[in-house]
Amino acid sequence: MVNNYDIMEQVLLHPEKIENYLNHSDWRVRYAAIISMGETKDKKWLPYLAEMLRFEDTRNLYSQPAVQGFENSYDDTRMAEQLVPIKEIFDRDYPEELREDWRCRGRVKQACLFAIRDIGISIEEILTILHTYLQRPGEDYAVCAASAMTLGIIGHKGSIPYLEKALEIDEWCVQTEARKAIRRLNAD
Repeated sequence: MVNNYDIMEQVLLHPEKIENYLNHSDWRVRYAAIISMGETKDKKWLPYLAEMLRFEDTRNLYSQPAVQGFENSYDDTRMAEQLVPIKEIFDRDYPEELREDWRCRGRVKQACLFAIRDIGISIEEILTILHTYLQRPGEDYAVCAASAMTLGIIGHKGSIPYLEKALEIDEWCVQTEARKAIRRLNAD
């Protein structure tokens, strides 16, 4: 039986297999397929990337309650997953599907944004999605920063008001990427 980590490796090593895994049930496999798309730099993937961003927006990525602790970890958890498998302890039991959404958070969105940046061009639908991310309360900061960075490459002067609004987000990386994007777009 092939496990999902083997599939991830295959899609990264063999971009011709991307289409086989576009709608895979495991977000990690979709993540690998998206990374591979960016590496191809082929604009044919833009409609799929827009579709994936829309799909990710339907998932319950950011509703996670505070973690009470971690099984198999007694101290600093930043490197714990690399040493032993850890399991989060929450205030009550949650369905595994929801826990998977929380593990994903904005990772697939961020991979889509970096793939779009690597492709270097966009379609209007993607620009609209990126503009929305910069204005959405509660959007993951990493997604906002990646949106600003990507707009600096694929955006246009019409993106500047959204980037200026992003300067109000109280997060250094978002503000920095928004400033850099505004400078790039004003230079064009």
